Amino acid sequence: MACPVCGSISFHVKSNPEDQFDVSVFELRQGTLRPVDPDDDCPVDESTELYCQRCAWHGKLGEL
Repeated sequence: MACPVCGSISFHVKSNPEDQFDVSVFELRQGTLRPVDPDDDCPVDESTELYCQRCAWHGKLGEL
């Protein structure tokens, strides 16, 4: 699994919908989305909107 546009495995999610700069960064490792910061407890599920760290793609985890 990777970004369908550029192949990146790095994504971010908006941790706080009210603050566009409050994000959590994740990487896809062995088919699992894992936080870059192990202390980050931002929940991610199939309906979470992901944003690619390298290109303009964004979509749901289930679309990868």
